[in-house]
Amino acid sequence: AEALKSIKEGDIVEAQVRATTSWGVFLAYKNLDMLLHVSDLDHGRVKNPSDLVSIGQSIKVMITKIDPTTNRISASVKALSTSPYDNIEKEYKIGEIYSGEIVKLMDYGAFCRLKSGVEGLIHQSCIDWTNRNIKPSKVFSMGQQVKVKVVSIEKENKRVSLSYKDTIENPWEKIRSKIGEEQKIKITNITDKAIFGELIDSKLSGMLHYKEISYKENIDELKKY
Repeated sequence: AEALKSIKEGDIVEAQVRATTSWGVFLAYKNLDMLLHVSDLDHGRVKNPSDLVSIGQSIKVMITKIDPTTNRISASVKALSTSPYDNIEKEYKIGEIYSGEIVKLMDYGAFCRLKSGVEGLIHQSCIDWTNRNIKPSKVFSMGQQVKVKVVSIEKENKRVSLSYKDTIENPWEKIRSKIGEEQKIKITNITDKAIFGELIDSKLSGMLHYKEISYKENIDELKKY
């Protein structure tokens, strides 16, 4: 109780690392225990606190919360520096292309680090032009360097949306120049009214209606394939 009277929220102190866990760091200061949660270690993603601190190390932290009822004290390292999102709109422009590193793969997309503390989501619908539900792990790997286009920035929510497919060739634009030309297809499906096929040397699929098979416009023409 006496030790608690000597500190207040907002104080910046030197504390010693007493223990680390996957979700935070326990600090010792003036016979008091303080918790430095993993989310308060750095503005960016921290995989494991032990990657940044070691037992016995002295680190500077800001006391962010004191609960006199439970005697719990919360501390933060990232509170000592400004958020990388404070001036993000000056550094990253919507519609521009930047380099980044893949740092996390999920079923719904991949997270790309633009710089320390700033990570954006490449949603799976923004990965490939022909497959909106493609599995991110089929395209990216951890640590891979990629080019991405900034789609949107939500400064208040610290969210950045990115697109990978906007940095690669759009096959739908390329195929426009092929209108009127003969193309070979590999048949992938035949329905009761049409043939579906994948264009050779392309991931694009097209439909051949039975009326376009011959001038007879006979549905029985489908049986030839």
